[in-house]
Amino acid sequence: MFDGMSMQFPLCIKDADPGSHIEIAIDFINRIWADNRYKGERLIKPTGIVLNALLLNGNSERDLWAAPIYTKLNSAPQSYFAQWCREHPFPCL
Repeated sequence: MFDGMSMQFPLCIKDADPGSHIEIAIDFINRIWADNRYKGERLIKPTGIVLNALLLNGNSERDLWAAPIYTKLNSAPQSYFAQWCREHPFPCL
């Protein structure tokens, strides 16, 4: 579906390096938002999957991860991320 941009391994596995997971997720999100082939659900759905994996699936440090994610996203996905944070059960921004 994402023509070589798919995630190659699960995010947020135990003992994972948070910095590398954040960087991989940010790169993936920025790339699909910059690619004009992805619009609507084809853009929102994978972005949500990545954000859920990073921030909602039992991540006890999610509040610490939100700020670096926000600051490193390009402007369009950054706006979406701010909206996503308002819709999910923790104060990220």
